[in-house]
Amino acid sequence: FPLLIKGSEGLSFYRQMGRKAYQAGSREELRGHLREISERLPLQDVFIQELIPFTGTNRTISFTAFCIEGRIHAHWTGIKLREHPVRFGTATYCKSINLPEVYELSRILLSGLNYSGVCEVEFILDPRDNRYKLIEINARTWLWVDLAIKCGINYPLYIYNYLNHLEQQYP
Repeated sequence: FPLLIKGSEGLSFYRQMGRKAYQAGSREELRGHLREISERLPLQDVFIQELIPFTGTNRTISFTAFCIEGRIHAHWTGIKLREHPVRFGTATYCKSINLPEVYELSRILLSGLNYSGVCEVEFILDPRDNRYKLIEINARTWLWVDLAIKCGINYPLYIYNYLNHLEQQYP
């Protein structure tokens, strides 16, 4: 504890529950949240993870990539400076950054999964050991994908070209 309870399919969870996540600070609180959730959703549609302490400076890092068979062909990384809802929401103010450590963690993960397609891999810096921890993987584009495009990483074009077997030049 503390724990975070989220839907394995975030949008469906949000539509059913009216929130993106629940926080539980004790077993009793966890049981109460699970009872409430189970009235609307099967519990196999949720997952529980450790909630990394938030210091106010360790913001969510969004590593995004286009991969073919586990090899990263293009990537972009951003940091959420403001989000809605606060702490567990989508970015409403963000910036492009370069974090080699997050790139390497993502490269190992995506290679191990032999992943093909576009994805977003989210991390947060754990202040207890100063290491980046995996939050989740979204096997899709995200709401602020336009920032990556403005930075020269055109995921929609890469997906289109890949699916239509067209030659592609990656940055």
